[in-house]
Amino acid sequence: MVDYEDIRSREAQLFVLGRRFGATIWINSPDDVEVRGLTLETGEVLPALPNHFPSQDAALEAARNAVSAWLELPR
Repeated sequence: MVDYEDIRSREAQLFVLGRRFGATIWINSPDDVEVRGLTLETGEVLPALPNHFPSQDAALEAARNAVSAWLELPR
């Protein structure tokens, strides 16, 4: 069994608007989580999110929202 208190970061593969991206989240404590990196499947790197989130789920949802907003920008 994994002791989650020992996990400090996590890589997640997520999908939004039909695109895959990776998110690196940093776990300061169970109720203090940061999104430190967002990388699109094309290799494009988006800035880290400046906020702290109350859970890993909230951080991942914020990552999805940030990537969705970025993908919807006019090119």
